Amino acid sequence: MNGKKEKSGSKNSNQIVTAINNTLQGYPCLKSIIPPCESQTRLHFDQYKGKIPHCRKSEICESTIYEVLLGSRESRRFSYQLLRLEEWLSQYTEYRNKAFGQQLVDSFFSRFLEIEVYNDLKERGYTPDIDPLIILGLTRSTKADFKINVNGVDIFIELFTPRLPLHEELEYELKPKTRFYDFRKLVLCRKPQ
Repeated sequence: MNGKKEKSGSKNSNQIVTAINNTLQGYPCLKSIIPPCESQTRLHFDQYKGKIPHCRKSEICESTIYEVLLGSRESRRFSYQLLRLEEWLSQYTEYRNKAFGQQLVDSFFSRFLEIEVYNDLKERGYTPDIDPLIILGLTRSTKADFKINVNGVDIFIELFTPRLPLHEELEYELKPKTRFYDFRKLVLCRKPQ
């Protein structure tokens, strides 16, 4: 009986891996920077380091790019995010590299936020520097996500995707949803011409 369960489980795993990799084929830029999904590849990770109750893991854990690829067949939101990501990767070659691909694998929503804000800055006429040192010349200086110059003044931008403390996350609702900053409300002045 255990042998049949294991065999069935590995078959499901292979079907999931195949579905993810088939979906990935439709995104050539993304495919060029992330490795194919394998049977040992995690689909999500526990950002609370093992403190999420087992029965809520699938609701609260953070998705990787592979879970988004798998979910894009049923979720318009995931499908839209992947289409936008592919568009931005084709437009901004500075992000089309294996290092950014690995960051997408490790933390999809944080990296999606990063490239989305980069796009917003570019659309508003800015030329953002990516990962600038905050203190030049100091080799161990902290890096910001972006630096823009407004009227001769350097402005450093640091992005983060906050999550509630676990006890609040568990109380929030029966099925917590990831909450995103609404970029339509992003307040940035247009660069003077």
